[in-house]
Amino acid sequence: WAQDWHARLGLAQLLAPGLRTSGHHCPSAPVLLGRTATSLTVSWLPPAQKYLATARYFQVDYQKGLLGRAITADDEVHSTRLTIEGLRPDTVYSVCVRCCHELANGQLVWGDWSDMSDDLRTEKHRFGPQGRPEHLWVLVSGRLGRPADWNYLKEKLEGRYGSRCQVLVSSRCKGFETQKGIHHNGDLLFSEIAPVLQRTSSLTKVSFIGHDTGGLTIRYCLRLLESETKVFE
Repeated sequence: WAQDWHARLGLAQLLAPGLRTSGHHCPSAPVLLGRTATSLTVSWLPPAQKYLATARYFQVDYQKGLLGRAITADDEVHSTRLTIEGLRPDTVYSVCVRCCHELANGQLVWGDWSDMSDDLRTEKHRFGPQGRPEHLWVLVSGRLGRPADWNYLKEKLEGRYGSRCQVLVSSRCKGFETQKGIHHNGDLLFSEIAPVLQRTSSLTKVSFIGHDTGGLTIRYCLRLLESETKVFE
């Protein structure tokens, strides 16, 4: 059974004498192995020996704080460790894991969840002496869009890149303003972006993401930036 488990999970330590397990029907609570500002590496012990023969892979979920919603980091982990990426700097997370078992008839069933890990905090982001951003992300709504529509993506970008990026959600291209034409909205977007580019000398890259007609607004704004400023030089 150990060779079959090793073939499926690729865990050399499972062939070693004195294999450690959780001692229970579910994996142990994950523990911290390493961390960065945007990632946590965790490890756990597999179920007890009598449940180990049917184990096939693990699912790892995490949540931010006590009341955060559960997010699946990976639902087919063929190992007893995982690096969870795209997290926010200096933020507390909790992690849990469960095991998928294969029954005698070939059916796959999930076991119980492990206990939650202790609070695991990502590192504070460190970037240069002043932590100034080098990458500007500009998010632009389309017809009748709202800045709040971008909250999820903004959080993910800031969580992945930390102080290396600045996320600008257009606060002027929104609602009924988006019904007034591409030229009008392009002018509004230009009036938001140009001052940021001119006063933030550390920026070396700009990325635009637009929804619906937001893409056309971005194209118009780019022509204004190219013709009326020196930011692209």
